[in-house]
Amino acid sequence: MATRAMIADTTVKLLAPYDPRRLTLAIYNNGTNTAFISKDPTEVTANGWPIPAPGAIAFTKRDGDEPEGPWYVQTLGGTTDLRIVEGFSTATPGSAEVT
Repeated sequence: MATRAMIADTTVKLLAPYDPRRLTLAIYNNGTNTAFISKDPTEVTANGWPIPAPGAIAFTKRDGDEPEGPWYVQTLGGTTDLRIVEGFSTATPGSAEVT
């Protein structure tokens, strides 16, 4: 499982690029401002899903979610500290995959 941190701000940033091997994606808002996430980079704060501080969201392919992305992030004001955890399949894309 891959873990990392990033700072989100008022600029649209790529939170997680498209990866068909990604089976899970969890995002924890460890900061003080609400972060918005979206698969559409054009209106992240207008149409994205808010993650309040503190708060979290998780996507699991097994549950029908789309963790493979791409996912974008932005705040309405200020910055916020995010923690990201991703789980990947070891199968080759296009092969039979156990989830």
